Amino acid sequence: MRTLRHVLYYPSRSDRITLYNLTDLHIGAAACNEKLFLQKVEEIAATPHTYWVGGGDYVDAIARVGDKRYHELTIAPWLYGKNDVMGHQRDRFLEMVEPIADKCLGLVSGNHEFAAERWYDRDLYWEIVTGVARQAKRDPGELALGVGGFLVLRFRRGTPQSYGGSKTITIFITHGWGGGRLPGGHALTLGRTMGDYAADLILMGHRHVQQLVIKTITVPSGSTAKVTRRYGVYCGTYLGAYVRPSDGRPVDTYPEHKGLPPSPVGTPTILVKPDQASIQVLVGG
Repeated sequence: MRTLRHVLYYPSRSDRITLYNLTDLHIGAAACNEKLFLQKVEEIAATPHTYWVGGGDYVDAIARVGDKRYHELTIAPWLYGKNDVMGHQRDRFLEMVEPIADKCLGLVSGNHEFAAERWYDRDLYWEIVTGVARQAKRDPGELALGVGGFLVLRFRRGTPQSYGGSKTITIFITHGWGGGRLPGGHALTLGRTMGDYAADLILMGHRHVQQLVIKTITVPSGSTAKVTRRYGVYCGTYLGAYVRPSDGRPVDTYPEHKGLPPSPVGTPTILVKPDQASIQVLVGG
């Protein structure tokens, strides 16, 4: 498990840092909402003091040959007739995030990237990490977290040449695990993870839901005590539950086969007031 550390500068006490966990994109699936994802990319690129982390399952990574999950009608039409499906999905993802590569704080691996390595001996995760790092003109080791790890963000008011106050928040990010239909199961997993990892903010994906759990912790403070908060967030998906047929023939997706309910598409907005290291999470974005 790795820990990445970043120093972020901001000019004013009133400024806020915005953070997005872009997870479960599934680029290359027919149900992927590429339009909405590109809107989020444009927002991140255009908005000062806005950063992102990658939560895994960046591409669908279901190959045409030898994969029992493959179904031609559930892949994006731009893949029709092309070999090396995973390679084209990787290239499209990298093209889409290039405008915000320099705002990336870290990348974790998802189960779809792991499946590509396990079944096809292809380290698709590392291909993505090295691609984003090349776009950002950084070393891949500055972004790679593997299946999960810590981000320590230090906020400094001012510039690298002259700065005042300094506050720190610690984030644990992992793609996530498990599943289920009921929100109680998601909350229980978040609650356990918030107890297992010492972090102000826990970011998870995999379950294709958005959910926030807040845990209050009592800590010593001088000769008395105070309470602090930990935030656990399931960060959604950009994969829709349904595919609109073009000729009247039904296109049945994995969620439909499993009887899973549709999930809101998008990702929560995480706002940090750096002068106080306070966190606010807006679910439903």
